[in-house]
Amino acid sequence: MVDDIEVQAVILHKLFRKRKVGAAHMPRDVIKRDIGAWLAKREKDGKRVDECINILIREGIILPKPTNYGLEISLNPKRSEEILERVRRFYPEGVL
Repeated sequence: MVDDIEVQAVILHKLFRKRKVGAAHMPRDVIKRDIGAWLAKREKDGKRVDECINILIREGIILPKPTNYGLEISLNPKRSEEILERVRRFYPEGVL
């Protein structure tokens, strides 16, 4: 079973790889779809990705941007050290 910390690391890694930091945003639904597909291979709980995104928003690690077609999210550049630390727990050094 995948824990919430790992799901959060996968979300942060996806945003980091796509360079969605600060003013560059990515639709929340795209993240939910992509990470949800990854998570579905391991367990049947599609709501966990949404819950993990909400946790990261409350912690200030992810910045939300409401739009007329849905919520977009990006990484908070002021928390970059913490983001890298969280991702490095689950990904080897060369991945970042």
